[in-house]
Amino acid sequence: MKIAVVGQGVIGLSSALAILETFPHADIVIFGDRPFEKCCSYGPAGHFRVDRLSSKYFS
Repeated sequence: MKIAVVGQGVIGLSSALAILETFPHADIVIFGDRPFEKCCSYGPAGHFRVDRLSSKYFS
């Protein structure tokens, strides 16, 4: 299954993660119109990054 997520802020990344948890074999592509450091979620939300599924858990 191929899925496109538009937006790389907190909502886009959270949505992609939720999809991956529901459909672990999904092929997800996240589209953004600027580098992550310049998106609106970078400052207010801090650095929210999901480059590995293991980094979804924070302690």
